[in-house]
Amino acid sequence: MIFKIIILVIANTVLSVLAILFLAGQFAPLFHWIADILSHFQLQYALASLVIAPAFMINKKYIQLFLCALICIAALSNIYFSYDRSKVEQTENPVHLTVVQYNRLHSNHDYDAMVAWLKNYKDDFDVVNIQEITSRSKRALAEVTEEYPYRYPELVRTYSDLYILSKHPLKDTRFIGTSTPGRFGPPGIHVKVMAPGIAEGVSVYSLHTQSPKKWWRHAVRNQQLEFMARAIAANTSDKLIFLGDWNVAPYSPYFKSMKNGADLVNDMGGLLPIPTWSADAVLPIFQIPIDHILHRKGLRLTSKERASPMGSDHYPVIAHFEMERDAPSTMIESKAQQISE
Repeated sequence: MIFKIIILVIANTVLSVLAILFLAGQFAPLFHWIADILSHFQLQYALASLVIAPAFMINKKYIQLFLCALICIAALSNIYFSYDRSKVEQTENPVHLTVVQYNRLHSNHDYDAMVAWLKNYKDDFDVVNIQEITSRSKRALAEVTEEYPYRYPELVRTYSDLYILSKHPLKDTRFIGTSTPGRFGPPGIHVKVMAPGIAEGVSVYSLHTQSPKKWWRHAVRNQQLEFMARAIAANTSDKLIFLGDWNVAPYSPYFKSMKNGADLVNDMGGLLPIPTWSADAVLPIFQIPIDHILHRKGLRLTSKERASPMGSDHYPVIAHFEMERDAPSTMIESKAQQISE
């Protein structure tokens, strides 16, 4: 009897805390930065409600049981409606493009694992976006120059930790936006990947935002997302990819605003979201998705998975795309235009 009472007290306490956290994350993210952070843990809210529900069921506490069900359903609905579900239509002789997003962590000195991984998958990866790059890690990546000969930027800059490696030539390479080192984080970058069979190429945007650990960092992260969304919205191409560690989950209103403003598709690529941080967590249930690969409707996602973190606190995300191959006449016209330029 005493044991049942203790269990019930604990369950009621957990439910009270859970309800407060969930409601704050549900209704107050636009009013306070901590509430926005709380919106990131939808899966955890759903699982926690399921864990404590049996205690209320055994004790016939139906109001509390109903509240558990309500939180669970609402949290799972938030997850479900935060993702798009694109139909993968069969295309005759499509162009395949595999893109990788990897935040390698500044303090991670296991360069050999990263280099070996890139070499092992040289036949699979087309474009690799590496973030938190350092001079040392960039020197280590010289070992895969033959596999990925095209790169941007050429130099490691004090205000940028972004680095794109590609099998295919890169055009229209540029930084997007400006920043102050140490405070506003690195600017975004844009490259156009000239994949064979695609005359106009595929626009790839990369961004690494501030980690929202304080109110001003949260504000800067949101400004970075908003600025990048405007830049992407100005690009009318339907063959476009936006990727990076944005330090925001799809359940945040700031993420949704960026996605809709840039006219992007956020395809889950499976039955459940792919958690990417933190790789140091004891169990996957404590991880959240903050590294992303979004795209426009000119590309079709066929699958998405994560790889080993290789010493980082982030998991790499790998996305496999298909695109319709351009007609030969379009390719000839594009080639002639490039020569004339």
